[in-house]
Amino acid sequence: MGSTKPHVLLAFFLMMSISGMMAQNNLSKAEKQFELGAYNLALETYNDVLKSYNGNLKALVGAGDCYRLLNKMDAARQMYATAIINDEVDPVVYEKLGKVMKGLRQYEEAKMYFKRYEALAQLKDYPYTKSCDFALNVINQQSEFELSLEIDNSPGADFGPAFFKDQLVFSSSRSTGRSGQYRKGSGRGFSQYAKSKMFKGRINSFGNLQGAKTLHAEWDKSMGEGPVSYSESRGLVVITKNNFVDGTRQIPESKAELSLYFAEIDENGNWTKEVPFEHNGPGYSNAYGCFSEDGNMLYFASDRKDNTYGGFDIFVSYFQNGTWTKPVNLGPSVNTQGDEITPFVIGSDLYFSSDYHPGLGGMDVFISKRNSGGLFTDTQNLGKGINSSRDDYGFIYDPFRNVGFLSSNRLGGKGNEDIYSFKKNNDLLMISVFDAISMQPIPDVKIDLSSCGGQVYTSDALGRFSYSLLREGQCNMVVSKSNYESKTISLTNFGSSPTKSVRVELISLNESFEYFVRNKQTGQPVSNAIVTTNSIRTGKAIESVSDAEGRVILPVSKGETFKVTIFAEGFIRTTMDLYIPETADPNYIQGSLYLSNSLPNIKDDIASTPPKSDPGISSYETPSSNERPVFGFGSTPSTVHYVQLAAIIGDEAVDKSTFERKLQSEDMNVVVVFHDGKQKVRVGPYMSKAEASAALGTVKKSGYKGAFVIPVKVDSAEIEEVYVQQIPEEEVTAKGPILSYGSPDNSFNWPPLEDNGAKVKNGQRMEGMIYIQLGAFKENAANFNASGLQKLIGDKDLVKEPRGNLTAVLVGAYKDRSAAEADLRILKKNGYSTAFIKK
Repeated sequence: MGSTKPHVLLAFFLMMSISGMMAQNNLSKAEKQFELGAYNLALETYNDVLKSYNGNLKALVGAGDCYRLLNKMDAARQMYATAIINDEVDPVVYEKLGKVMKGLRQYEEAKMYFKRYEALAQLKDYPYTKSCDFALNVINQQSEFELSLEIDNSPGADFGPAFFKDQLVFSSSRSTGRSGQYRKGSGRGFSQYAKSKMFKGRINSFGNLQGAKTLHAEWDKSMGEGPVSYSESRGLVVITKNNFVDGTRQIPESKAELSLYFAEIDENGNWTKEVPFEHNGPGYSNAYGCFSEDGNMLYFASDRKDNTYGGFDIFVSYFQNGTWTKPVNLGPSVNTQGDEITPFVIGSDLYFSSDYHPGLGGMDVFISKRNSGGLFTDTQNLGKGINSSRDDYGFIYDPFRNVGFLSSNRLGGKGNEDIYSFKKNNDLLMISVFDAISMQPIPDVKIDLSSCGGQVYTSDALGRFSYSLLREGQCNMVVSKSNYESKTISLTNFGSSPTKSVRVELISLNESFEYFVRNKQTGQPVSNAIVTTNSIRTGKAIESVSDAEGRVILPVSKGETFKVTIFAEGFIRTTMDLYIPETADPNYIQGSLYLSNSLPNIKDDIASTPPKSDPGISSYETPSSNERPVFGFGSTPSTVHYVQLAAIIGDEAVDKSTFERKLQSEDMNVVVVFHDGKQKVRVGPYMSKAEASAALGTVKKSGYKGAFVIPVKVDSAEIEEVYVQQIPEEEVTAKGPILSYGSPDNSFNWPPLEDNGAKVKNGQRMEGMIYIQLGAFKENAANFNASGLQKLIGDKDLVKEPRGNLTAVLVGAYKDRSAAEADLRILKKNGYSTAFIKK
C-alpha cells in the first residue's frame, strides 16, 4: 500500500502539469480569438481556462472583457470583482469595473472604483469621476424625448440608421432568405460569415420603420457595409466598409478596421461605381461619414495618428476643385482623449457620440453648436431618454417630421444592437397661417426658420406646418406669402414648455391700406410701434407692427370705421377713430399716424426741431360735424412735466446731440422748444411730477446743476389737430409707387405776409444741394403770391416742382445744413410752420 503513494503523487503532478499546459494553451487561444473580435468564442475558451484554474488572473480579466463587449454587464462585474482581489491586478481593471458599474446604473459604486484607479495610476483631471456626478444629477430628470424600440429589429446587430427620401436605410448582421425578408432564428452567436449588409424600410406616418428588406442583392461580401450617409442633391452616398461580424460591437473598442467609399446612387438608394476616399490609409480607420446638407462637406471619425487628441476624433473635409481637402480636426470642444464617432449635422448643429465627455454610461450622444467663426463650441449631453447607461450612437433627426433614430445596446432590446425611433415631445411647434380678414387658411406659405437651425419650409394646403426646435433659446421665424405682408415672430423658451401652437394671421396687400407711424414732434418715423386695429362692426382686433421706416399695413376696409390704438416704447399710447373713404386708392400711402413724446402745438411751447430728411407737411381740413372723422385722437393728460436743462437766446439752431452726449442715460428724450423768445432745452415728457423728479436726479448728476422740473399744460383742442404728409414721387412702398396722399382737394394755406412788392426769382433745384420746402398746393405754381417772401429768403431762388397733381414750392439752395436751419427758423417764426429741410 505504501508503495503506491509515489505513483499516485507522480500521476497527480503529471495531471497537474498537463492541465497547466492545456490551460496555458487555451489562454493563448482565447487571447487570439479576442484579438480577432470573436468575443463569443474567446469567452468559451476563457471559461475553459477558469474550469482548470478558477483563480487565473488573465482569464478572469479576459472573460470580464468579453462579457462587457457582449453587453453582459452583470457577468462582467463578477469577473472583474474577483480579479481585483489579487494584489497583482493591473490598476486598469478598476477602471473597467467602474465602467461596468456605470453601465449597471450603480453610479456611486462606479465613482468609488474610478477614484481607486485615479489614485493608483496617479492621474490628474480624470473625467470619469465627474461623469458619475453628472449622471447622478440628470438620471432623475424628465426626458424631452420619447423613444420606442423598432419592431423590425433582429436578434443580431442592427445599427447605422440613415435617411433616404421617405425611407430608413440601416446596417444589419441578420440572415435573409431569397425574398430579402428577415429569417427568424438568425443572428445568435458568432459567425465570421455574418457580415453586416444594408437594409431599407419605409418610415410610416407614426415615424416608425416598416417592412425592412435588403437594399441591394449585389454587395461586397468580403467586407461589411454601413453606416452610410446620402447626399441627394449631389446624387452620392458615402459608405463605411467594415469588418463587423455578428458577435462583435460597432464601437471603437472592438478594434474595428474601417474605411470610407463614395458611390453614385439611383432613385432607390442603390449605388454603383464605388471609389475610395482619397484620405484612407494603412494603419488607421476612417468611418461614420456624414454629408453636410449641400453635400460639399464630409464629417467623419478617424483614429489617424496625425492631428488627433486621442482615440477616434471627428474631422471635416471640404469638396473643392473636384477633390476632398486634407481632413481638419474639429478641435478640443468636440474631440477628447477618448473616442468620438457617428457625426450628424443639421444646420449649425453637430451631433456625435463620445465615451469621454460627461455622460450616463458608455457612448452618449452630444450636441455642439458652430459659432460665427465656424468653430464648434458649447458641447452638451442630450440627456436622459436619448442616452442610457449603455452605448448610444448613430443619432439622426429630421426636424421637419419630428422623427429620429439611433442605435443602442440598452436593456430591453431584441439583439446585440437595436434601432430605436424617437420624437421630441415637449417643444414641437405647430404653425397655422390664416388670412387676417377672411380667416381662411393660406396655402403654400414660406416659413423661414434659418435662425432656428432649420431652413425655408412651405406650409401645406391648409396653411399648416410643424417643426421641432432642438434646444432651448430664442430665434425668429419669418412667415411670408406673395401679396401678403410678411411677419416676423420671436420664438422663445423652447425645450422648457409643452408643445406650442402658433396662429399667424397675414394681412393681404390687396385688402389693406398703408400708413406711416411718426413722431408728432419731429416727424421722424417710429419703428416697432404696435398698431391694433379693431373693427367696430365685427369686434375683430388685429395687431400690426411698423417697420424701420415707420411703415405699417392696416387691415381696414373702405366705408367702415375702425378704432386704432398705437403704442411704442417712449411714446404716449394713442387711440383714434380711423375711417377710409370709398374713393381711397389702396395703392398709395393714406397718411401718417402720430405718436407724442413731447406733445407739439402746446399753447406756450412750440416744437422747434425741424424734420430731418422728412416729407413735406400740409394741413388737413377738419371734417365738418356731419362728416365721419378721419383721425380723432383719444384722451390725453391735461398736464405733462419736463426737466429743463437750459434756455438759449438767438436764432442759431441748438444742437441737441451736445446735450444727449452729456446725459448719463440713453433713455432720456431731449427736445428744443421756443418760448418767450428763447430756445429751451428740455428732457421729457413725463406723465407725472414724480417721474420727472426722478429724472431730475440723473440730469443733475450729469452736470446740469441748475436743472428744474416744469409743468406744461396740454390744450386738448390743439391736440385734435391732425397732419397728413406727402412723400416724394420716387419713393416706393410695399404696395407700390407713391405720387401723393391726403386729400387731393386740399390746397396749401399760405400764411398772410406783408406785401412789399418784391418779386421772387424762379429757378431749378440743383442736385446735392439743400432746400427748404415751404409746402405744396393744387393750383398752378405760377399764380403763387410771393408777397413778403423776398425779405425772408434774401437772394435765394424759389423752386417749383410738380408732385402728381400738386406743386411743391422750395427755397434754396444751401451748401450746408446749418445755414438752411437758420433760415428755416425765421420762416417758421413768420408763419411757415410746416416748412422743412429737404436735400
